[in-house]
Amino acid sequence: MVAISNMDFNKVLITVLALVGVLVVAIIGRYIISRYRKDLLGGQDSGGSWGLDDLREMKDSGQLSDVEYRLLREKLIRETMTATDKAKRQSNPRPDRNDNISG
Repeated sequence: MVAISNMDFNKVLITVLALVGVLVVAIIGRYIISRYRKDLLGGQDSGGSWGLDDLREMKDSGQLSDVEYRLLREKLIRETMTATDKAKRQSNPRPDRNDNISG
């Protein structure tokens, strides 16, 4: 059996505790940064979000042609409507049976 001296054990313990401390700080930092970014974006994910105003600016500056602007605008509207419908379904997953019964 290998004998470990107190000095070696203390070095290992300090190293392990330091690594655990760095890991905890990294996790807390990631949480704070993600929350800060979410607040800045108004609750939106940072996945390259852009809106109709951005498209208009790109069109006005000549970065988009009229055709590209129309296609991207339609796609953005479709995606927004899909996301809105999905959010509605998630907030009310089981509609009341009486909703489908007419008068």
